[in-house]
Amino acid sequence: MRERRQVEVLIVTRWPWFLLYGGCEIQAAKYVAHATAPDVNVRLADEYQLEIDADIIHFVGTSQSTIEALRMARARGLSTVLSPVYYTTPHKELFLAGLLRMPYVSRFFAAALYQRAFCSADLLLPNSRAEVRQLQRIFGVQPDRTVVLHNGVDEPDPDVKSDAFARTFGVEGSYVLCVSMIDPRKNTIGLIRGFLEAGLPQTQLVLVGGWRTGNSDYHAQVEALCRRNSDKVRIVGFVSDRKLLASAYKGACMHALPSFFETPGLSSLEALTYGCNIVVGDCEPVREYFGDLPFYCNASSAQSIAAALFASFSQHRGAAAAALSRRFYWSTIGDELANLYRRLAESRS
Repeated sequence: MRERRQVEVLIVTRWPWFLLYGGCEIQAAKYVAHATAPDVNVRLADEYQLEIDADIIHFVGTSQSTIEALRMARARGLSTVLSPVYYTTPHKELFLAGLLRMPYVSRFFAAALYQRAFCSADLLLPNSRAEVRQLQRIFGVQPDRTVVLHNGVDEPDPDVKSDAFARTFGVEGSYVLCVSMIDPRKNTIGLIRGFLEAGLPQTQLVLVGGWRTGNSDYHAQVEALCRRNSDKVRIVGFVSDRKLLASAYKGACMHALPSFFETPGLSSLEALTYGCNIVVGDCEPVREYFGDLPFYCNASSAQSIAAALFASFSQHRGAAAAALSRRFYWSTIGDELANLYRRLAESRS
């Protein structure tokens, strides 16, 4: 039996990553950490390295430049993998699907560039069956070119102290946690309004994350709401210390991410590992991951968000949350990805 040759994989995220840092970039780092094996070497691409010693290039996330990068990778004889990380609202889905079927749509229109990218990669790795169906409906992607690779989560750190985050940031008493970039899709304003309407006794809303919106009006509205309700709502900003973040989850009474759509939201997965109840916006990929465990809300309704928060406040589902999260540990997801790399390399040899 011949010895299996090592498979060399380069990971590329959206460019420039330092301006777009978010779930895609976290996902890419986890692939490097957990898909690497004795016969599979996975590393982040160095943009300034001229010689490419790789068999596979794996693009995580899609941008308008992805099709050009795919074309150049194919020209160099590399196998190509693309994690689209693409999901949109039903209304936008209908609009884009109709537009892409019109005969005179510019080939440089953003959605047309995405379509060419999705149809050019050797293998697509959407992170839910819902994403597969949407890629098919909008862009005409054939399901037999896709393999669902779920998002993952780190195993909980048993040494994390539940009060470390609260002591560091001066958070007193019970708090609802939201770990998320602050922007319209994440529905930060809706969450704040819903939280204030819920009237949870002696409980603060703590927002952990940076600003990602270029919408100055939205930014101003969030800041104004926080100023007017400074005794109930706090923004602590981006927290890079993973132990402090874990402590935030462990000490929270619940985690709330009432986004308009998610696939499914890495922070919701992380919250589960520490036994947090989760309040989430109701969309197809979120239900695919979490089933009936979360407290669902209509992200467009502050009243619905308030009702979900209030229900979560009185019903603890921690044991079930932690049990569900075990399905998505990065160690398992990494093994699945390494096997996909092996199969793709073997198919090209």
